[in-house]
Amino acid sequence: MATSVAKTVAIIDADPHYQQILSQYCLDAGFEVCKYETAEALFKDFALEKEFDLFLIDWDIKDGIKGPGITHRLRQDPRFALTPILVVSGTIADRDLALADEFFCMSFLAKPVTQNVFQKELENIFDEYEWYHTHYQMIHQALDLREDSQSSMKTIIDLLAQAPNPVPLSLLLADILWERGHYQACESLLVKLMDGDHRNVRMLTLMGKICMERKQNEDAYNYLKLADVLSPDNLERICHLGQLELQSKKADEALESFERGLKLDPNNKIAAAGKTVAQNLQDYIREKTPSLSRTLACLMNCIGITKVHGGAIDEGITHYKSALSFIVDRDAKTKLMFNIGYGYYRQSDYSMAIDWFNRSFEESRDTFQKARTYAKLLSRKSYSDEETNYITLCESDDLDEQNFEARTQELQDVLG
Repeated sequence: MATSVAKTVAIIDADPHYQQILSQYCLDAGFEVCKYETAEALFKDFALEKEFDLFLIDWDIKDGIKGPGITHRLRQDPRFALTPILVVSGTIADRDLALADEFFCMSFLAKPVTQNVFQKELENIFDEYEWYHTHYQMIHQALDLREDSQSSMKTIIDLLAQAPNPVPLSLLLADILWERGHYQACESLLVKLMDGDHRNVRMLTLMGKICMERKQNEDAYNYLKLADVLSPDNLERICHLGQLELQSKKADEALESFERGLKLDPNNKIAAAGKTVAQNLQDYIREKTPSLSRTLACLMNCIGITKVHGGAIDEGITHYKSALSFIVDRDAKTKLMFNIGYGYYRQSDYSMAIDWFNRSFEESRDTFQKARTYAKLLSRKSYSDEETNYITLCESDDLDEQNFEARTQELQDVLG
């Protein structure tokens, strides 16, 4: 198949021999070829905003980011949400096919791949891409007709009625409704679709994410766990499960989930943060036996305060930063950010302390005056050692504002 316009393919394969075979197939099909031995090398080019029209991935890659982790990163990038992905593998397991079914425009090829088989699959996946890309744009255009919502919905209903197989288009519509925050419409569509297929992994995952948005954590966990059983290598879903397990203070289960995620992508920031938080929660529960009726945010705060006051300031800061990935309450995030600032203050890193105090104030939408006051006090160009030591009397925030006004006035008297 010769492409009418020059396209670029990224080939990720650590085997030089097989990489050369795939490169020749792509060159014969009219592609410009970029070859990478590791996924990390590819993602460096991502940072340079390099564009690709096709990805060829060796699923059997041994080191670094595994195949499912690569797929996750590609689909998380809006530029490549629909870009065709061809996977080559010596062995194709059911879990691999299940993951491919979760993503549009993704297909597996068993090694060894002949040129005829490769060319046929290339044609098929680009036909699929053109179909989804065209309808993706049409749905967005229809939803943009906000001045006439009836016309908008009629256009979408007509699209569904004309589709040779309406389920894929409906799933695409559900994705778009989710992206736009139309959770009620997305749920209504999914409920109808699931009447005919209650074990569809894409549908289960979207329902789980909608429940998470509504803080219906038990329902969210049940949907996502069933999806995980059917397709166990979706990195985003694994991290969602870990987050829900943290919310339930199930430290052991959360740690297991985040470690699963890190096996797929050792550099995934959410999985790494989750592992740190889960380990800290696990240790804290063993040592302190706290009341698990306390909120996750309160437990995270107690863990951080314990570390900072115990002299493990770096660990405390790392814990607080990791916890921010899983705390959604604005007030709690405000306090955690303040405590990061306090940790940096204890290390005499006043620039970082001021930065985090200011972030805390901004997160509070300019209502947490304590953070603003501390940032201003530390921004003074000079003060004596005695004054510096005096500021240490202002301990990190334990979600208790008692005596704050008195301490602030004392600080102003000393520094003023």
